[in-house]
Amino acid sequence: MSKKRKRFFLNALIVLIILLALTYTCYRIFFKSHTVNVGDPAPNFTVENLQGQTLNLHSLKGKGVMINFWQSDCDPCKEEMPFINEAYHQLKSSDNIVILEVNLDESKSVVSGFKEKYDLDFPIWLDHHKIGQDLYNVQGIPTTFFVDASGQVVEKVQGYMESEKAIMEKLEQIRP
Repeated sequence: MSKKRKRFFLNALIVLIILLALTYTCYRIFFKSHTVNVGDPAPNFTVENLQGQTLNLHSLKGKGVMINFWQSDCDPCKEEMPFINEAYHQLKSSDNIVILEVNLDESKSVVSGFKEKYDLDFPIWLDHHKIGQDLYNVQGIPTTFFVDASGQVVEKVQGYMESEKAIMEKLEQIRP
């Protein structure tokens, strides 16, 4: 192989490596989901309940909001549902705290059956296209965000919450 040919392949390899590095950097900067952390503003998204009504997170500004992402086939999600249901009963007359139970990408019939089976009284909201999941970069379920009245995330819990008391303590932190 001639020197010119070797130099051409070496230059081509260097250009390819540079292009791959630039592509990866652009992907990380522009397309990779941002992780929502404590202190960040809660990203806005819209969900739909089992009756077809929609709710926009920003419409709840001024209230403390617990956003719990879950699915019906998740065992830890099932374990925490009775605790969330009890917290809901304690707070349902409160107009300044909202429990937002967001199911990820399951059908209304599956979610309705789950709600009936576990005798849940709180409203369940559907994230049909996983927009909330993507905005909040939810990697595992259940994942819960506690948002204060100003719209800031004050706590993030990955995994299930072990008691009604634990949930209530976190909800009290976001009560306006």
